[in-house]
Amino acid sequence: MPQINVKIHVITQIFEGGNKSCLSEALFFPEVTCLDDDFDDVQNLVTENVLSLLTTVPNSELSHRLLAVPPEFFRVQLDVEPAERSRSWKESVTLELPAIKWQQSSDAAVVYIPSLGIEILANKAEDLPRFIEDQIRLALFRTKTTRSLKSLTLQARCREVKLNSVNVEHFVIPPKQQAQDELKPDPNEDKVLTKVADLISGLSMNQAIERDEVVSQLADTLTGRIARSVLLVGSSGVGKTAVFKEAVRRSTDLGLGLWKFWGTSGSRLVSGMTGFGMWQERCENLRKEMVKENVILHVGSLMELMEVGRSECQTQGIASFLRPAIARGEILLVAECTPEQLSLIERQDVALLRAFLQLRIDEPPQSSRISILTKIARVGWTSTTELFSAEAIAEIERLHRRFATYSAFPARPVRFLQNLRRDVAAKTLQPEHSGPVISEGDVTRAFSRETGLPLWLLDDRIPLDLAKADTWISSRVIGQPEAVSLIVNLLATLKAKLNRDHKPLASFLFIGPTGVGKTEMAKTLAEYLFGSSGNNDSRLIRIDMSEYADAFAVQRLIGGTTEAEGVLTARVREQPFAVVLLDEFEKAHHSLFDLLLQILGEGRLTDAAGRVADFRNCVVIMTSNLGAATFAKGSVGFGLSDSDVRQSRDHFEKSVREFVRPELFNRIDRIVPFSPLDRSTARRVVERQLDLIRQRDGLKYRRVNFKVSEAVIDYLLEHGFEARYGARSLKRVMEKELLAPLAQKFNRYATDTVLSAECGVEDRGETVSPAETAYLKHIVRAQADSSGRVLSSIGADAGQLEMVTQLQSLRSRLQRLKASSVMLNLENRLFQLERTERRWNNSARQSTSMLLARHELNQRRDWLMKYDQFLAEIVGHEDAALMALYAEDAQQLMSSADMRKLILKGKEQFSERLLDLLDLQTEKPDEIRLLLVADDSSALQQLAFAYWSIANEMDAVTNAWAFLSTGIKRESLPEDLWNLETLKWDQLPQIPGREQPETWQLVVKQAAPDGTLKPILLSQRVADPKTFFNGDIEGVLGCFLEILGPRTYQRFVREEGLHRFRFTENNQECSVFTDLVALDRYLPPQGIDRRGSVTHPTKCRDYDYARMRIADPAIDETATLSDGNLSRSLSSLLLRRHMIAAEAMIE
Repeated sequence: MPQINVKIHVITQIFEGGNKSCLSEALFFPEVTCLDDDFDDVQNLVTENVLSLLTTVPNSELSHRLLAVPPEFFRVQLDVEPAERSRSWKESVTLELPAIKWQQSSDAAVVYIPSLGIEILANKAEDLPRFIEDQIRLALFRTKTTRSLKSLTLQARCREVKLNSVNVEHFVIPPKQQAQDELKPDPNEDKVLTKVADLISGLSMNQAIERDEVVSQLADTLTGRIARSVLLVGSSGVGKTAVFKEAVRRSTDLGLGLWKFWGTSGSRLVSGMTGFGMWQERCENLRKEMVKENVILHVGSLMELMEVGRSECQTQGIASFLRPAIARGEILLVAECTPEQLSLIERQDVALLRAFLQLRIDEPPQSSRISILTKIARVGWTSTTELFSAEAIAEIERLHRRFATYSAFPARPVRFLQNLRRDVAAKTLQPEHSGPVISEGDVTRAFSRETGLPLWLLDDRIPLDLAKADTWISSRVIGQPEAVSLIVNLLATLKAKLNRDHKPLASFLFIGPTGVGKTEMAKTLAEYLFGSSGNNDSRLIRIDMSEYADAFAVQRLIGGTTEAEGVLTARVREQPFAVVLLDEFEKAHHSLFDLLLQILGEGRLTDAAGRVADFRNCVVIMTSNLGAATFAKGSVGFGLSDSDVRQSRDHFEKSVREFVRPELFNRIDRIVPFSPLDRSTARRVVERQLDLIRQRDGLKYRRVNFKVSEAVIDYLLEHGFEARYGARSLKRVMEKELLAPLAQKFNRYATDTVLSAECGVEDRGETVSPAETAYLKHIVRAQADSSGRVLSSIGADAGQLEMVTQLQSLRSRLQRLKASSVMLNLENRLFQLERTERRWNNSARQSTSMLLARHELNQRRDWLMKYDQFLAEIVGHEDAALMALYAEDAQQLMSSADMRKLILKGKEQFSERLLDLLDLQTEKPDEIRLLLVADDSSALQQLAFAYWSIANEMDAVTNAWAFLSTGIKRESLPEDLWNLETLKWDQLPQIPGREQPETWQLVVKQAAPDGTLKPILLSQRVADPKTFFNGDIEGVLGCFLEILGPRTYQRFVREEGLHRFRFTENNQECSVFTDLVALDRYLPPQGIDRRGSVTHPTKCRDYDYARMRIADPAIDETATLSDGNLSRSLSSLLLRRHMIAAEAMIE
């Protein structure tokens, strides 16, 4: 820091009076003025204050406070005329004032009058005398000094004026350092950055493989001569965030070591800012803090940053608010967007887009994708055995290239690879396993489970049986062989991989009259393609197009200004593997056809927010009733000829061609005509509907012998079938004529009554018209056995229903445990350990903490695996029990003995899982130490022996020590022995009545004034606890038990407290303390040697030997003392306490 010499000019006025007063001031430092009686002291005060002031004066201002030439002192004389109408002042008075003069420039000069505090400037030095007198008179006039002699006297009270120059040394701060100091953050200032962002620098991050070029481009942009904020543009999943994190990971090598990297998002920036102007203030403070601390901020989606902060009365978002600072380069941001969002941003705020430098990130080329996946698969893998075979890696790339078109490479394949690696990690622990752990078949099966696509479509080694597919579909869609054939042809095309890329898997237009199976075909296709998903409803996206009859309604499909997401695009983005059914599409507004052109032509649709919905893994089906109103074919009771079928097909195709625009019609893969139903087909439809009725819950889970005669089917056809209305009129008649009367009769009986239901046709006799001569007759009666007793639906064993209820209760408790806070904490801890394991996989060293963490991780994984298996078993047993309970044939019922064994085993397993989970909450579940203290040996002996017996039943190891006290004269011990911690028995006086132990350990020793060591507390290791506690333990003050074995901590930890014993002759108490350290580091409680000094304040349990019972108030239970055996009765109470603590985890 440079040092300069500063000359300070001090003006001191010495006033008249008994005690001389000195008033000093520094020229050009009006902030400094000092008054003192001593001249030297006042000079020093001025100098010190000026030096202090110089540290705060900027360098640019310091030059204005210094003089190039020294000032001169002189006096000014002025005649002052008496004031008008003054009686006491008659003559003029000469006033003499001190003045300081210095040269301002080559011509100009300045005079300073200290007593008046004015400066007089003259452009020419020769004009100065004339200006001085005029300015002094004006100053006196302004201060009203000339009105009285008293005021003039005060001006003249200065007796002497001295002008001194003082040289001081001043350290000048360079401008660069001064600017840095100004930008340095205040440690006491409230940080905004830590509230709204996370520090990324220094975190462990995975490497971005084969992205060196784009990472270097990003670093060059951020470190260029003119630093620019960067907008990373790329498809979703291409690795935009990974590129940024790779730049952070290599920041030192890329020249970014001086920058701090933080990450946030638009929603986090605006979080909590509800008041007017609050988020603007936060963003302004954030901008200032980023400038001071050299921060590069990753803000995530730029589209989100534009939207947050907007409202009805505020059109500006956060991105627009920060745009000026971004454009000037004051702050550096790294944002992201997709190509679709880029056009939206350009339309909304083109200036914001210009403030960023765009950096395009494309998918890796096809040639490098397998190499990337291979390197990622080997990250953190230390075994010599290959984790993924080469065929498995190639299969991952192929499946995602073909079917995962909704996400760019490499995000989706990498995530799939990592999930697969975690799922099959258990195979690596099998010593007999050789070769690659994950094969090509593992990949295909995992992809099938995740997407719901059938294996025959994914695996070329699995053939597709077209005949079986035709039979399966025909059994569900009846009477439409041509439509079924077209669908089977589609399946063959998909299997052969001959379908067109960049389009939906297939697109169909189902045409035909109403009620012939068009919607049912769509459901059947969804079930066949995605039936393995277990949730067909999510795989069938059905939209009733009659709800989109105007242009604004059609806009809802892709979202708009009022909808956050589109109805159609959101569901396809959520589930890209589905059948999209646009039911009765002709009823929608014609603007729908423009959307269909995009879907059928390119296989994609962009919503209002710029998000892309990918339809390339969807089957798009449109149904239409065009021409149904004019269709009049079909007569009741007669079949349709081939010419009638062809005529109806031509009729509907003509109606579609006249309605649909040619460019849309030509983009549809298949026009699938559905023929009108004839009578034979309608009969098969009725039979199938009857089969489906038998599968309804009212018949399936209720023992009903349901019979329907052939005459009923003929009756339903006669009254319900009409070709123009198809199967819907049949279903309507069945509901009205068959099911409604049947339901009324069923409701007359209890749900557990075995019923017999028959439906037939009866003749009315006298009729109003020939069409009403017949009607359906329903006979429902309760079944009885040979003795006439009404049968129950639960069979002969009435206890089976109760046992099924117990199974349901067990399953419910398991599910409640899954939703409990304990399970949530367990899963969170598992997530943390897995993340730590991935970080440690790159480390060659295996520290103790790493080994302990891996042990904990394996424990939690093992418990969760056992829990999932047990839950699946219980759910399966419950389903089997319910099916058996409500089976129509009583012989199929599960026996009571089998069900009872099943429930008993399930409860035992559930208890085991709960106890294991409780142990996971304990740091050391397999060890505990207890201290038992009692004034009388009987209570101590009973309780200690009971604990030893219970631990022995648990196969635990029990180590016991006994505490004894004795008084020994100090002179009986050698001086050097007094300092020892371990005393041999032969060095101590023998305690009467005790067998000489091998070793005693000195625990507490205290010297009394009379020279007696009192008391010395000694701990004796008990070699045989059973013999010791059954013998004479008189003189034992306490007992220290160390119990080592499975689940010992949770079993004994709740024993802490006061145990009261009521014997026949007296009452005794024993206090138990838990959670103790090892004996070598343990000191017993103070006063253990004094009777009644150590008593636990909390009551634990009462032992009444007079009544032979134990009362446990904590669990409000009692136990019987059978034959005085305390351990047997106490064991059940300890187990009960243990189980209650475990069951408390179920919330």
